[in-house]
Amino acid sequence: MRAAAWCAAAAGLALTGCVDVHRCHDPVAWRVCDGEAAQPGASGAAPAIVALLLPTCANVDAPTVRGALHVSDPDGDAQLVKVALFAGARVDESEVPLDDAGRAGNDWEGTYELSFAMQMRQEKTYQVRLKVTDRAGNQSAPLCAAFSIID
Repeated sequence: MRAAAWCAAAAGLALTGCVDVHRCHDPVAWRVCDGEAAQPGASGAAPAIVALLLPTCANVDAPTVRGALHVSDPDGDAQLVKVALFAGARVDESEVPLDDAGRAGNDWEGTYELSFAMQMRQEKTYQVRLKVTDRAGNQSAPLCAAFSIID
């Protein structure tokens, strides 16, 4: 479906609203999920996602987006980016390690890639929840966004 707007409601999905298929490819700042906060681990302080700039849609034939991620961790041991995808219930989750190339002191900054599994390559809007954990199990406040796979 190629059009100026793709409507989830018209596609029979539980989520409603239209997706601007031109603007959704532009990176936007993802925000902390409503009512959510960082979670403590065994020791130390939780990492914080300073910024995440990612598009909010991808095409069915190329369901991967790239953007900028900046993480700060007072302990300097931020380790993993954890992503959960929901379409009502949780449908997928993944973990990606933060490589040492992006580290500078207690911060990590670099390119982050969000990719959808093969079985999710159909037009649909998902709720995405992303957080960073450190070696002690501390978790950043999660970021949330609606993410659409479009044709």
